[in-house]
Amino acid sequence: MKKNRLERENEESIKNNNLRKFAEIQKLSKSWNPLPQRGSSLPRLQNTVDRHSSFINCSQKYFNKGKYKGIFLKDTPQQYLKWVAQEVELNDSELKLIRKYIK
Repeated sequence: MKKNRLERENEESIKNNNLRKFAEIQKLSKSWNPLPQRGSSLPRLQNTVDRHSSFINCSQKYFNKGKYKGIFLKDTPQQYLKWVAQEVELNDSELKLIRKYIK
């Protein structure tokens, strides 16, 4: 009888520990680089990708490609803007524009 109770308590503690670890991982993953909110007031522009288009639409200031496609530069996280400036091959006008939005 005691063995069964101890086993159940051990299983419950393992389960609670796993749930706690899962919650911590979920919290960290959301804070790393959040996705754009789907139901937000930020409109995604339709048909923004042309086969030969550049990464950023400089005249209207939104992304043509990537994770934030159709989202305006002012509404994207600073981390993503910095990453794009460092890692993506951009032309001069795109670099000037993106540096203007990096604080």
